[in-house]
Amino acid sequence: MKLPWPAAYLWYINGIADRLGAHINSDIYKPETFISLAGAARKALEHLGRIAPDMPQAKALRGTIAFLTGDTKTWLAMQYEIFAFQEQQVLLASPIHRNVRVLGPVHHIVIGIGSTVHIDTYIKAGILGLRQSSRAILLLEPFLKREIVNPCMLEYWSHHIEFIDDPDKLRALRPLQDKLAFDICGPMRLGEKTIPWGHSAAVLVQHQWLHQQRTPLLKLTPEHVARGRKELRNIGIPEDAWFVTAHVREGNFGRHRFEEPYRDANIKTYFAGFQSVTDVGGWVIRLGDSSMPQISPMRNVFDYAHSAYKSDWMDVFLSAAARFMIGTSSGMSCVSYAFGVPIAMTNYLSTSTLYPDCDSLFLPKLLRHLADGEYVNFRQQMSLPLSIVNSSGMFRNRFGLEVVPNTSEDIRDLIIEMLEKLGGVVCYNHEDTVLQNRFRTITAEMETLPGLPGVAVPSRIGRNFLARHKHLLD
Repeated sequence: MKLPWPAAYLWYINGIADRLGAHINSDIYKPETFISLAGAARKALEHLGRIAPDMPQAKALRGTIAFLTGDTKTWLAMQYEIFAFQEQQVLLASPIHRNVRVLGPVHHIVIGIGSTVHIDTYIKAGILGLRQSSRAILLLEPFLKREIVNPCMLEYWSHHIEFIDDPDKLRALRPLQDKLAFDICGPMRLGEKTIPWGHSAAVLVQHQWLHQQRTPLLKLTPEHVARGRKELRNIGIPEDAWFVTAHVREGNFGRHRFEEPYRDANIKTYFAGFQSVTDVGGWVIRLGDSSMPQISPMRNVFDYAHSAYKSDWMDVFLSAAARFMIGTSSGMSCVSYAFGVPIAMTNYLSTSTLYPDCDSLFLPKLLRHLADGEYVNFRQQMSLPLSIVNSSGMFRNRFGLEVVPNTSEDIRDLIIEMLEKLGGVVCYNHEDTVLQNRFRTITAEMETLPGLPGVAVPSRIGRNFLARHKHLLD
C-alpha cells in the first residue's frame, strides 16, 4: 500500500469502512478493535489525500469514516466539499445540459419511500425560486423498474420529474449522469446558503412554503378519490366516517447498510391510542405489510396491512386522505407529509431528521446510559453527535446508551393532543408554554437541524411527555 495508486486506496479504505460499520454493530464489540480500524482508515486517508487531494470518492470516504467515529466536524466539512465539487462539475458541462439535473440515488428513490420528503423539498425549492430552475430527470434502468416499491407514488411525482426508461434516451444520458448528478438526500443550496443536511433543507423550504400560504405539493386525483372511497365502503367503513392511519415500524426493515432496530416500535403500545380515536367516532387503519404481526380485532380498527385490499395506490390514498397519521421513523409518514396530512410522530430517532412541520406533533425516544441508568438530557440528545446516530450499534457500543421507547401512555396522550389540536379545542396552560419554549430554545441552540443554527425544530413535542420529562430540560 505504498504505491501511488488512488484506486487501490479507495478499495482498501472502503473495506475498512465496511468492517468498521460491521464491528460497531457487532454483539462482540471491542473498543481496541474500533481504535485499530479507525486508525488504519485515517492513516490510509492521509496518504490518499497526498496523492489525490481532490478525488471526490476520497472525500466521501473521509466523511463516512468521520461519521462512524463521531467526528462530526469533519463529516460536515466533507458534505460541503462534496457538494461544491458536484456543483463545479455541472458548470463544466456543455451549455445545453447545464439546466439538467440527474436525480439520485436512484435506488433510494425507487426502493425507499422515505425519499419522498427529499423529492418534495427539491421540487418546492425550485417553485419558490430558492434554487436554480432545472429540468429534473431520473434514469429508470430496466433492473430498477422491477424494484419500485410504490409505482403509484412515482406517478404522482411524474408531474414534476421526468422518468427516463426509453433505451435510446438512457444510452444517451448515462454518460452525463455523474457530471449532472444531484443527491436529493444530501446538501442543497437554498438562496445564498448551502444546507449540508437534507432534512434541514426540508425544514427551511417547508417554512417558506407555509409562510407563502401555499397548498400541499401533491393532491389526490378525483379518480383516485372515487376509487379509494369505493374501496373503503367495501372494507365496511361508512361513507361519512373519518379515519387516521398508523404505521408502526417493526423488524429489521429494508435494505440498509446499518442495522436499525432503534427505529422500531411495539404495535401493542399503540392500542390505547387507537381506542382514543375510536372513542370519539373515528376509525384507525393500520398500514404496513404482511411481514408485520397481525393485530387482534378491535372496534373500528382495520388491519389493512394483512388485508386483500392492500395495493400501492391504496397505500397512497389512505396516507393522503387520513385526518392525520400516527407515524414512526418510517417512510410512510413522508407520503402523508407530501399530501399535507398532519403527523403524530412517535418513537422518533434520529432527532436531526425531524422534518414534520408546525401542524404536527412528535415524541422522541429517550436515551439512557447503560452504565448507571441515567437518562441523557435533551441538550445532549438534540445535539451532534447523538442527533445523527443511525444505528442501534452506535448507540449501544460507541456511546454506551440504551434506546427507550415511548410508553403506551405517552402515545395515547399524543394522539389525544392531536385530536384536540385538529378539533380546535387544544388548551396549553402557562407551564406547557414555558416548557415548550425551553425545549425549542435547546433545539435552536444545539443546532438539532445541522446547518441551521438558531432554528428550532418546527413541530411541538408532546405536551404530557414533556411535562413528565421536564427534568431533562436542565
